[in-house]
Parts: sequence; C-alpha cells; structure tokens
Amino acid sequence: MKNSEGKEFYAYGGDWGDHPNDGHFCMDGLCNSDHTPTPGLIEYRKAIEPVQTICLIGDELTIVNRYDFLDLDHLRCYWILIDEEGQSAETEVQIPKGTS
Repeated sequence: MKNSEGKEFYAYGGDWGDHPNDGHFCMDGLCNSDHTPTPGLIEYRKAIEPVQTICLIGDELTIVNRYDFLDLDHLRCYWILIDEEGQSAETEVQIPKGTS
C-alpha cells in the first residue's frame, strides 16, 4: 500500500478496514513479507540438516546420519582448520560405506 505521502509499505490485515480480524500481526516468522530470510530461518536450516558432525578429537570425528531412508554413500566430507594464522590444507574424511 501507499501512505498519504505516497511512500510504499507492507499492509496487513486490518489495514484495509476489513472486519473482523484479530489485528495482531507480529511478523516474527522465518521470512519477512518480501521473502528475505530472518535469522530464525538460518537456525531452522541448521536444526533440520540431514548430516551432523560432532566433536573432532584428535583424528576422530563423529558423523550422525539423520536421513530416514538413505545411507551416506552419496556424500563426500572435507575439513579445513582455520585460525588466526591462516588455514590448513583441505583434507578428506573417509565416511565408512553403508553408514546409516
């Protein structure tokens, strides 16, 4: 919609004089009205990711498969260690075949 000065804004229920409506629109979803993602969408993406890596201890890494019906044979895993002085070379992690 446009206000009296012609400036565009997002209008919500009740802005058109429609009744009844609950008049409560807080815009706290995963995307804004223009479909730009909010930080909540980034958190959601992390929460539902199908493969999780946990706890790198020495040369040991735990990989958790959260797929319902797939093993991890279609994936390749790499890691890079980054610190203040730079980064290490890319190293491939061998995922055991049939990991489910």
